[in-house]
Amino acid sequence: MSYNYMVRLKPVDCYYFGGETTLGEGEAQNYYVRSNRLPQVSALVGIIRYEILRQHGLLSYDPTQAGTLEKVEQLIGSQGFSMDKGPETFGIIQKLSPLFVENQAEGRFYTPLPLDDGMKVNLPDAVCSFSASSTKALPAELEGYDPKKYDNYQYWVSGDGDKLAEDMIFYSREQVGITKNGKAEDEKDAFFKLILMGLDDAFNFAFQLETSEPIAEVRQGLCALGGNRSIFRMDVTTLDEQKEPEDFCTYFRSLKREGRLLLLGDAYLTDQERDELPFFWGESTCNRYIVTPHNTGHHWKKPAKTAKLYYLLARGGVIYGAQRGQLQSSRLCNVGLNIFI
Repeated sequence: MSYNYMVRLKPVDCYYFGGETTLGEGEAQNYYVRSNRLPQVSALVGIIRYEILRQHGLLSYDPTQAGTLEKVEQLIGSQGFSMDKGPETFGIIQKLSPLFVENQAEGRFYTPLPLDDGMKVNLPDAVCSFSASSTKALPAELEGYDPKKYDNYQYWVSGDGDKLAEDMIFYSREQVGITKNGKAEDEKDAFFKLILMGLDDAFNFAFQLETSEPIAEVRQGLCALGGNRSIFRMDVTTLDEQKEPEDFCTYFRSLKREGRLLLLGDAYLTDQERDELPFFWGESTCNRYIVTPHNTGHHWKKPAKTAKLYYLLARGGVIYGAQRGQLQSSRLCNVGLNIFI
């Protein structure tokens, strides 16, 4: 049996979601850093695992106590998030949907406007032959594309077609300061500027959660998410099928087109999968997360951590000439990646 919930996150103030460029340390310091608008899936998996442990009083536990470690692994799994070798599920956590922006008062959820909205993409039937063994497809034709007026990337759209400019949902705020860089000869060399992001008061983040066991509802709980100890209010409520979509793919069905896949969440494609696509249009987004070895056991000395970097095709991108089943795996779909309509 499965249990379905809606998870809502609303920032208390401006927030910072780190990207590939950070302030760094020492000689690797950067002067200017901008927050991402949305958190990575690894962060969302992390806060749900944290909340489940909190509800069971296991945020701090003795791994030598009989049955405790087994209980933790039963609740949240024995491994953390991994892009290419991760588990199918995380304990009782069965599935997370992609993250969306919600106007709860209006009952609308928003996703980035498809990059090909208002255009028609024609894939050529012919190929260009360079030799008997080397052929390449001709470029796709974009009907209605005007590079001087194109601005789809600046808009978000709801399932019922309500289109909003990005600056009506998100805003930014500058934070300036100074870091004590031992290598700097002058304090002016250590100044930094951080661009934080914020959500308009009418909006919040939202995603669906499916578990194999019931969890307690949460109202106005506080959680830390992202860098700079960004604080969010979190609601976890049983899915109301009368007021909330049971399936986001169905909710956004008006955006569907025959012969095209639209990304509702970021997508991880291998080099081979990407090279075999006839045509795709999207922005590359960095996804870096910390990997902690799970097979070292508990020890007084913390195990070494390594960072992994992957490049994802960002939500709102489109793929032509491919089947959904070619690019989906249950392991990725279960954390909100590679969700197409």
